[in-house]
Amino acid sequence: MEKLAQKKRENVAALMTQLGDNVTVKVYLCVDGKPKELPESDHGHFFQDNVYAVDIKGDGHRYIN
Repeated sequence: MEKLAQKKRENVAALMTQLGDNVTVKVYLCVDGKPKELPESDHGHFFQDNVYAVDIKGDGHRYIN
């Protein structure tokens, strides 16, 4: 499990490097079919039965998952 977690951390670091200096991250929880933006303090706390959207914007790049 630790190997998987390390690989994820490496992938995030590579993505953030690619995005550049001016990076914004927004996380949304789908509630009744509508996105509800989560506060930054809740970023990274995901629950199995919920649906989330993560929007990461940087200089010239955007990643939505």
